[in-house]
Amino acid sequence: YYRSGVEMHRMAAVYMKEGNIEAAYALYVKFLT
Repeated sequence: YYRSGVEMHRMAAVYMKEGNIEAAYALYVKFLT
Protein backbone atom coordinates (compact mmCIF):
# COMPACT_ATOMS: atom_id res chain seq x y z
CA TYR A 1 0.00 0.00 0.00
CA TYR A 2 2.80 2.38 0.89
CA ARG A 3 4.54 1.72 -2.40
CA SER A 4 1.42 2.53 -4.41
CA GLY A 5 1.28 5.85 -2.57
CA VAL A 6 4.86 6.59 -3.56
CA GLU A 7 4.04 5.70 -7.17
CA MET A 8 1.06 8.07 -7.12
CA HIS A 9 3.23 10.82 -5.68
CA ARG A 10 5.76 10.38 -8.46
CA MET A 11 3.04 10.43 -11.11
CA ALA A 12 1.63 13.61 -9.59
CA ALA A 13 5.09 15.20 -9.72
CA VAL A 14 5.30 14.35 -13.43
CA TYR A 15 1.84 15.83 -14.03
CA MET A 16 2.89 19.00 -12.23
CA LYS A 17 5.99 19.27 -14.41
CA GLU A 18 3.80 18.95 -17.51
CA GLY A 19 1.41 21.58 -16.19
CA ASN A 20 -1.44 19.11 -15.71
CA ILE A 21 -2.49 20.54 -12.37
CA GLU A 22 -6.00 19.10 -12.43
CA ALA A 23 -4.71 15.54 -12.78
CA ALA A 24 -2.04 16.09 -10.14
CA TYR A 25 -4.61 17.53 -7.74
CA ALA A 26 -6.97 14.61 -8.32
CA LEU A 27 -4.13 12.19 -7.55
CA TYR A 28 -3.23 14.03 -4.35
CA VAL A 29 -6.85 14.05 -3.21
CA LYS A 30 -7.12 10.32 -3.90
CA PHE A 31 -3.84 9.76 -2.04
CA LEU A 32 -4.90 11.76 1.03
CA THR A 33 -8.37 10.26 1.43
